[in-house]
Amino acid sequence: MFKSVLRFTLPFILLLTGCAQHQTPPVSTSNRYARFFSIKHFENFSLLRIIRPYPGAKPQTYVLIPRNHQPSLPDSLKKYPIVPVPLKRIVATSVTHLEPLEMLGAGESVVGFPQTHYIVSNFYQRQIQKGKLVDIGNELMPDPETILALHPEALLVFSTGNDHKDFSLYHKAGIPIIYIAEWLETHPLGRTEWLRVFGALTGKQNLADSAFERIRSHYEHLHDSITLLLQNRKRPKVFRGGMFADKWYMAGGQSWAAKLIYDAGGDYVLGNNNETGSIAINFENALQYLVSADIWLDPGSWTSRHQILQALPQAKQAPFWINHKIFSVNLKTNERGQIIFFERSPMHPDWVLADLSHIFFSDTIHPEHLYFYAPLPD
Repeated sequence: MFKSVLRFTLPFILLLTGCAQHQTPPVSTSNRYARFFSIKHFENFSLLRIIRPYPGAKPQTYVLIPRNHQPSLPDSLKKYPIVPVPLKRIVATSVTHLEPLEMLGAGESVVGFPQTHYIVSNFYQRQIQKGKLVDIGNELMPDPETILALHPEALLVFSTGNDHKDFSLYHKAGIPIIYIAEWLETHPLGRTEWLRVFGALTGKQNLADSAFERIRSHYEHLHDSITLLLQNRKRPKVFRGGMFADKWYMAGGQSWAAKLIYDAGGDYVLGNNNETGSIAINFENALQYLVSADIWLDPGSWTSRHQILQALPQAKQAPFWINHKIFSVNLKTNERGQIIFFERSPMHPDWVLADLSHIFFSDTIHPEHLYFYAPLPD
């Protein structure tokens, strides 16, 4: 573990040591949960380091310079992208980028986004109607001419490393490509702590810090209450995932999704698994886990108990079936029928935790009391 941490941090320490010869010592706040970014503030600039932009990628460093300032940078930093802050014109490429910017009052800086009809937020929908937020095309193949015409100061991107995205045109145009990798964090609050990255990019660092602390405090308070409850209650066995084609896709036992289940008081059926991402399981093995579960979360594309029974008659004998404990985020939508969970939940893990603890331990559940989940109807 120490060697792994040292491999990530030593180059950055050496880099900062070189900077310190020219600048006053940096000011930084240690991350509470996030592992894949760091921010160091110097007298005239800040350094943002994305430690793991995507699986297998090398760390990326960005020099954040206050707008209209031209500080003298050490030679060691001149090879890194310069990002003028606060950013005024951003092209975002994932729905997970939208909520933190809106929370910080910086939503107006988003001028481009792919497939805008998928956006849940009413604020951004109004921006679209006003012509202030432009659709840049498909997320995997956005239209470069549309993007360049927007004159963005930065592109916020999501990458798995296998999507073969080509950013060379934007590099040539001098547009920084900033990787937002909150999805790689293994703790739910680690994902939320990326608020601090958005705060650094938009000049809202203090607001980002206070918002994160508020969410962290609520999450930890809920977790403490659940821990007390478990002194007299047994953890329910929880299955999470759905079937696509001939495979079941489930969260790894060390993922943020598994951590949420555990913190909410559940016993995840793959809790002993060491994977941090999604894993595929064959039908027979998944079915063994499923029929023993007290609760089934996120059953994929199935939206009713009738559909499940047609495909999986074995489910009728499972505890979750008898006790009507099947819940999905796909059924909790806004007035336009869009699923709320994917856009909003990364910044609100405390709400997800509240939902899950309610599902796990309440005998009577009112759907209107849940933020992101809803029970499957018959």
